[in-house]
Amino acid sequence: MGYVHNLLLSLDQLANTICGGNPDNTISARVGYFSLVNRNSSKFYWKSIESIINFTYWPVDGPNHCQQAFEADPEEIFNDNNGDFFRVIMTLIIICVCIPVIVILYTGYFIGRLFGIKKKKIEIRVN
Repeated sequence: MGYVHNLLLSLDQLANTICGGNPDNTISARVGYFSLVNRNSSKFYWKSIESIINFTYWPVDGPNHCQQAFEADPEEIFNDNNGDFFRVIMTLIIICVCIPVIVILYTGYFIGRLFGIKKKKIEIRVN
């Protein structure tokens, strides 16, 4: 599980970098940050993207995936000064990734509910 998690995390950070973000952030953390602190005209954009990502990962993380991702690494630097072109690229990546992930996670969730399998909460502690 550690290898797969690290691989997915690095791909997420690569996608965020391609979209003009900090290479040390995931897309979810970036979206969580800007949906919370953004007070300008792009707030609707960040809230919309946050809703898509939160819906996608609801079966594993509950309703606030992006906020949890942001809060897990609070001392990171987030940037969004690269313009609309990078937001379009990020939106396309999010949609292309979220559609198959929704199918996989929700299928697993409903199969688990059908057979009475309870979700285990996995906690990762950083000392």
